[in-house]
Amino acid sequence: MSVVHHLAQAAAVILLIELLVVLIIFLALAGGLAFGLHWVRGKTDWAFDKANGYLALVPKYTQTGTDLIAKPIILGGGGVARVVATGEAIRRQVRRNQTSRPPVEPPTGTSRPLDPETTMAVPAVSDPTVVLPRVPEPTRPS
Repeated sequence: MSVVHHLAQAAAVILLIELLVVLIIFLALAGGLAFGLHWVRGKTDWAFDKANGYLALVPKYTQTGTDLIAKPIILGGGGVARVVATGEAIRRQVRRNQTSRPPVEPPTGTSRPLDPETTMAVPAVSDPTVVLPRVPEPTRPS
């Protein structure tokens, strides 16, 4: 046998010893945890009874929180989705109407200006392009 074979056997023995040490540590931790939990269980009945009393309140407060906080958010999200869908439907209808309408043809005749003498037009006050004539202010005697 060669030296490499002896080194391989020594490495295997070291790995086996390491595995046994890790196994013993794991078993010690598991046993200590099991013993400790068994010991604590006998001394914490009062804490579990108190916690079980509060557990009965959990569904009530969960329902209250859902109704007061989550429900308005859910309904609000539904309202937003409804508004978006309505806007999209209106947009589709406008596009459909624009594509189905025949094109507007320009007028064929020539236009002639109106005679200001015969036409009395009253300018609209709300029209910003119309300039009304200034009325002179009356003079005051001093």
